[in-house]
Amino acid sequence: MPLLMTNALRALAGATIGLTLCAGAAAQDKPPNMKRIIQLNLQTPDDVETALRRERGPTPPEVSIFSATKLVSNVEILNAQTKVQSSLYGWTWQTCIRAIAGNAKVTLAVSVLDQRVVEAHTALSVDRCDDGAYVPLPVKRPKPAPAKSGRLTTTSST
Repeated sequence: MPLLMTNALRALAGATIGLTLCAGAAAQDKPPNMKRIIQLNLQTPDDVETALRRERGPTPPEVSIFSATKLVSNVEILNAQTKVQSSLYGWTWQTCIRAIAGNAKVTLAVSVLDQRVVEAHTALSVDRCDDGAYVPLPVKRPKPAPAKSGRLTTTSST
């Protein structure tokens, strides 16, 4: 009888620890501020690094959604986030954005892990970017810097 009681107490303790761990995991399941992260990422990569440096861990590296030279306008974000399994990063938060990039209308699935964008790809049907409502995402991207010509200019001093 004492052995049965000991096993029952162990099982109860295990269940209590399991519930405590699940409660802690549930607290971590709150989605990050996707709007803020994506807004910062739509700027140049240097701006992203500066803005998010305090919130980052050591890995994984952040990727840019658009190159700094790409003209981007009419950005909208899906009003929902989903936790998805990534083959590279494990569980990440995903949302979708629509925008005009250059002369093309694009829909992208954007994955965020540890307050940084780790993946952005053209949306596929499995990403479910057509399920839900989009809201405008105000973007203040700096204008692309003009490309340097590499020519030397001379000035005369007379």
